[in-house]
Amino acid sequence: MTLCSALTNQRMALLFLSAAFLMAHEAVAAECTISGLRVRSGDMPIDVKITRQDPSALEATAMMDYAMTHYTIEADAPAGCKISGLPGGPQQLDAGATAGPTVIKTGTSATATITVTRRDGKETALAALSVDGASLDPPYEADVPSYSVSVPLTSDTVSVVYVPLDNGQRVALRGGQESIGRRRELRREDSRALLDVPIGESQHLPSALDELIDVGGTREFEVIVKSADGNHGVSYKIKATRPSCPATAMYFDPIKIQCASVCNEGYYANANTKRCTTCSEDNCAVCPNNACEECAEGYQLVRRSDSNQCQGQAFASGILTGGALTVFDWLFLVGGSVTLLVLVGMLGLRWWTKRRGDQQRELEKQWERKTNPYSVPGFRGPPMSTIEVSPLVR
Repeated sequence: MTLCSALTNQRMALLFLSAAFLMAHEAVAAECTISGLRVRSGDMPIDVKITRQDPSALEATAMMDYAMTHYTIEADAPAGCKISGLPGGPQQLDAGATAGPTVIKTGTSATATITVTRRDGKETALAALSVDGASLDPPYEADVPSYSVSVPLTSDTVSVVYVPLDNGQRVALRGGQESIGRRRELRREDSRALLDVPIGESQHLPSALDELIDVGGTREFEVIVKSADGNHGVSYKIKATRPSCPATAMYFDPIKIQCASVCNEGYYANANTKRCTTCSEDNCAVCPNNACEECAEGYQLVRRSDSNQCQGQAFASGILTGGALTVFDWLFLVGGSVTLLVLVGMLGLRWWTKRRGDQQRELEKQWERKTNPYSVPGFRGPPMSTIEVSPLVR
């Protein structure tokens, strides 16, 4: 009886341990969920759009660029959870085709379903289009061709910000028949501030095309979009206006970024652009109509027939201006005189050296004629004797 009781107790303990293990396993399985889902093409991220998410199921889609040919799916789950259903290695996908849905499982019931599509390269729409610091009217829609925008008075540029739908798209800004606009890649901080780009890696990031606009001016641009395959295109027209300065302060000061009635030193009131423009002459303080009339401190105005110039006071020649001689004038006169004397001395020394050389050579020739008569031109010496040679007698 005692042995039977011991066996019974042992079986009960084993059953209890088995039940505890099963309960723990089910608890762990119940906590297993897909905590992360990523799609990549080589080193390039592919944006994943979540269409449904709850504790036990996640549904998503991913859109490859036209130039991407393969994709890889990666998933994350809590430690101890096994993931199944992931495709092995990169998967090839043709242009315009869709793969999936791919069902990824972990635990007993948690699943993630994802469908991957590759663009066909014909897309001409943009993911987003805006103007920095202003609002397009109407807001951007792919099928709306024309927009208007009023940029702030304090902005010298119209910054057209766009996000491509496909990284293979080519976007340009055109004014009339010319391509205009300076392209500028935006930082990730700017991207999130301007167009609500999600945190982390992003497949498509915003860029900006900047173009100048005058105070009170109007500019008309065309945003030209070419498809990734290069065979399709569309244009969006943007009419941008900028307010004028009030009559009491007609000119825009680019330094203070505000309207002013009088321009600062080194600037003049440009009636054509309604802004304070830098004097074309360096070191000029006052230049009405861009003609320098007063120089900055430490410089002297030199009036010329073609334009006035500002020169350092130590170098503003009184000879040219008709004023008192300056340090520059004295240096010029003294330096010129010394240089002239040196040149004259060098020429005189060269002449004297050549003359002495000629005299020395003439004396040497005279001495040679006196001591060596054979050196006299035309003298051949006495005639040579004739010697008869008899035949050799053996």
